[in-house]
Amino acid sequence: ILWVVFLWFAGYAGLLLFIEPGNPELWVMGLLPLWLLFCGLVLLPLTVDNRLWLPFLLLLVLFVHNGVGGIGVLGDPSKDYQQQKAKSVLAHAGSNDVVVTAGSPVFERYLRYQFPGKVIYLYDLSEEQLSDAILPVNSHNIYILDDVFHQHRSLITRFSEKTKQIERFAEKVMPYVEKVADDEFGGIYRLRTEG
Repeated sequence: ILWVVFLWFAGYAGLLLFIEPGNPELWVMGLLPLWLLFCGLVLLPLTVDNRLWLPFLLLLVLFVHNGVGGIGVLGDPSKDYQQQKAKSVLAHAGSNDVVVTAGSPVFERYLRYQFPGKVIYLYDLSEEQLSDAILPVNSHNIYILDDVFHQHRSLITRFSEKTKQIERFAEKVMPYVEKVADDEFGGIYRLRTEG
């Protein structure tokens, strides 16, 4: 039965490594076969020698580790990835502006919640809208995030056709943008709408 559990975990892990290895939520479903393997390979042999105190020590270490390195980190806003990525655009853009992004859906939702202006998420647009590259002209400024020009590899893997459409959109608007801010996420570009 351990072979079945091993194949279960290996198959699931292999799929995640191909699709989206950086998404921690997806790895949670792989914990069941992982812990079944751990119980069968580690805990079961310990019961023979009456060394069950070792798993309890492991639980204590795991509790401390998750408290300090896991939950403890959540209280520090400087370690919030979405907040750090949105910080530059929130500093530049105002309520009459438009922000265009092709980042992860989580970032798009975060930005839509935090930003008072309009957010255009390129994955929500149709092929025709992307091919026409029409953006609203009644806004004060149109900011385009670097994730439009340099799409994340996991999104390219999962949505190959849509990312090709976004790539063509990016090629059309690239001659008309100027970089207004540089950050560790590639920066922010402003679309030149005059002329």
